[in-house]
Order: sequence, then structure tokens, then C-alpha cells
Amino acid sequence: MTVSTPPAPEASAAATTRPYYSTAAVLTAAAALVGMLSGCAEEPTREPIAGSTSAVRVIIDDSRPMQGLVSELYMKTLNGHGRTALPYRPTDTDPTRPRFEALTAGDADVVVGCMGELLEELNPLAAAKISEEYTAALDAGEISANDGTWRETTYTALVNSLPGSLAATDPSSATACKESTPKLPQNIVPIYRKPVLNRDARLIMNKVTGTMSTEDIEELSAQMSQSGSVSEVLGPYMAAHDLQGP
Repeated sequence: MTVSTPPAPEASAAATTRPYYSTAAVLTAAAALVGMLSGCAEEPTREPIAGSTSAVRVIIDDSRPMQGLVSELYMKTLNGHGRTALPYRPTDTDPTRPRFEALTAGDADVVVGCMGELLEELNPLAAAKISEEYTAALDAGEISANDGTWRETTYTALVNSLPGSLAATDPSSATACKESTPKLPQNIVPIYRKPVLNRDARLIMNKVTGTMSTEDIEELSAQMSQSGSVSEVLGPYMAAHDLQGP
């Protein structure tokens, strides 16, 4: 007798069919996982530029009392805002040493001077050319001594004459050095070594520059000649113009 074997039951579709994931779905999930892992990793810290946190050495030239007083104002304001600034006095080492030589040699970091004088030191030919045209316009009554166009012309010539390691902050509307020759716009402007003043320090310098007027400088200079104390003269001015820092 032949015994028939019943057919094996068919496997269910759920048991035999594998789930399907598209390539796009797999890539999306992988990208999400990478994003989660990278979010947990610490971001590398950026090292400060060499010199940008060191003490700023400001040239205080006793042979130029008015410029020396203004330099003290910048120096004290930097200190008040947490950036250490120290005086560098050429008379202590070599009284005849050019100011720009101290900067390019790295012995000093900032010089505050009159724009025309600084241009004359760096680029006498450019200074003479600008002076000729500037003086002619003055003599003809076409401009005032602090004419904005000629101030910008002189400032641009100064910046273009600087060595690659130096830069200038914004010039002040205040002027000094009225007796200097050749006749040029003599607005106050700081020159600095590029690695030394970071953005925060430059903003502090520009804040000082923005407070000064020619009358302020002349008044401070007159007070200094009577008092002889830099702190007594500059303290009230700094307080009145919010330069003392936090």
C-alpha cells in the first residue's frame, strides 16, 4: 500500500521576505550618526597670534612733550582695559634714534605722532609733493588747515609708505605739531607693529582717538606744563570720556 506524504506547509511571506532599505535611507542614517559623533568631539582651540597678548611698549618721546602726553593717554587707556602697556623712552637708550627704527627693530610697539611729521620721516618725496599742493590751496584760501580731503590724502600716503610690519589706526581730527615743516596736515595718528595690537586693542586705541579734539590736546598740554603730573592731568579727562575701563 502506498502511503502519500502530505505536502509541507508553505512558509509565510513574513518569514521569508527580508526588509528592504534603500541606499538613500542608509546614507541618511550614516550621515546623522557622523553628525552626532562629531558634535560630541571638542572643537580645537585657536592659539593667539604671537605677540598679540604681550605687553605693548609705547614710545614716550620727552623731546616732543605734547605727543608724549597723548601717548601716555593711549597707554593708560590700554592698561585700564586690561591690556598691559609700558613706556619705551628713546632718551633712555639713544635720544637720536629714529622712532620708526625702534618699531621695525621690535624694541617698541606703538608710536603716536603727527601725520605730516611721520610721513616726512618715512617718505620725504611724497611729503614734499603733498605739501606743495596743500600749501598752495591754503594760501589761495580754498581750504582750511584741517581740510578733510587733504587729511585723507596725507593719511593714505603715510599708510602706503609704512613697512609691511607696521600699520596705522584711524587718524584723529585733532591736530598738533603746528610749527613742523614742510607744511602738512598734522592730525594725531598711532602707528603700531601688526602682531602686537589685536582687534580689541585697536578698538581701544580708536576709542581714544575719537574723543580728542585739538582744543583738548592744547588744554591738556597747558595743564601739564603747570602740574607736571601726568596722572593729575589725564585722570579727569579719562573719567570724563569713559576711558578708564571697567
